[in-house]
Amino acid sequence: MKLWERVVEARLRKVVEICEQQYGFMPRKSTTDAIFALRILMEKYRDGQRELHCVFVDLEKAYDRVPREELWYCMRKSGVAEKYVRVVQDMYERSRTVVRCAVGQTEEFKVEVGLHQGSALSPFLFAMVMDQLSEEVKQESPWTMMFADDIVICSESREQVEESLERWRFALEKRGMKVSRSKTEYMCVNEREGSGTVRLQGEEVKKVQEFKYLGSTVQNNGECGKEVKKRVQAGLVSGAAAERLSASELRSWRSSLFSKEQARQRSLYPRVEKIEVTMDAPGLQGTLLVMNKGMSTPYSCARHLTEWHISRAALALVDGEPWHMHRPLTRSCSLTLLTFKDANPQLVNQAYWRSCAALLGQVLDDAFKEEYSVELLKIPEVPEHLPQNATRDTVECLLQVHKTHVDWLGKLPRTLEHPVEGIELVQCSTTMVLLI
Repeated sequence: MKLWERVVEARLRKVVEICEQQYGFMPRKSTTDAIFALRILMEKYRDGQRELHCVFVDLEKAYDRVPREELWYCMRKSGVAEKYVRVVQDMYERSRTVVRCAVGQTEEFKVEVGLHQGSALSPFLFAMVMDQLSEEVKQESPWTMMFADDIVICSESREQVEESLERWRFALEKRGMKVSRSKTEYMCVNEREGSGTVRLQGEEVKKVQEFKYLGSTVQNNGECGKEVKKRVQAGLVSGAAAERLSASELRSWRSSLFSKEQARQRSLYPRVEKIEVTMDAPGLQGTLLVMNKGMSTPYSCARHLTEWHISRAALALVDGEPWHMHRPLTRSCSLTLLTFKDANPQLVNQAYWRSCAALLGQVLDDAFKEEYSVELLKIPEVPEHLPQNATRDTVECLLQVHKTHVDWLGKLPRTLEHPVEGIELVQCSTTMVLLI
């Protein structure tokens, strides 16, 4: 059943887009992201000597209170196809459960509300429901952040955060969810005298000096001293336990920790796929290099050959296709390294002049305001004292000969191919003409 739930979850994630305010059950997001965003916000307001009002909202039995009809409604509103809605409905149809205790277990009884506990699909369904329920009241992150049923509402004034809290209560309770009065707490960062308290339906929300948010203690002064002390104390306790171990037990314990961490880090990244690169050049025919797919470049291959190839290679041919020296290789291929000393250097010359045109165009884009249009009519010749290759240093030197300095090499400007083969020029409307 769990395997089938994961299949359904993977397909739902492809069509459902959850808001950025939700940090729970989302790929590449974790508790550390939410904690970091909140701490940065608190530090900014502390440094600016301004108040920041935060309400930490918790929902009562969030999983168990989700109405089934509300779940189907949220799935359809999120753009889930009807066939997948029926698939999830089949999982929840005629669901029954029992209560097991020390003296035995109860008879089966129907469960007609809430999400399945322990289900692989339930976390994403809950995130989908929360996304739709909060659509009308949530603000941009970090002013509103959610991690499953833990909600943080931040504002610059007590009145605004109180108003936001009331809107959240109304939006949630009209859909069958309920705010936990006992676990919802209010904290004011960089508090001034007489900042007051926050009320929810006339009931005063508990005001605290610190709050344990997602396992990390945040303080109303914006500092993290208590959290640091807690982590240091945890380290001391771990160290004291280690002192009671024998040398062999300690080595075994460290080896086990290392293996677990190694396995965890390997699971975060897919295995690097290998490709075979066959060199096709005089003196290199049949040379086979085993490189990393999506990571290795023609320049990486040149580094496995000779110093001559590293310094002279200006362009590559991958299965006959022109390829940038620093563009990653994506498949097994034959590779030819081109230089300016080849018998027919046409492709290398084209790449060289295209680089010159791009750099000159970038200079023109940076030198003139937007209201001035520039048309480049003449390409400078390469000075004799410069080496005939297309490296960054050579092109910069070429521009400096013409009293032009390049600090940054950005993306290519808009270019128009010149009738002369291999030369590309920058061209706009004819408001101003610049001759170099």
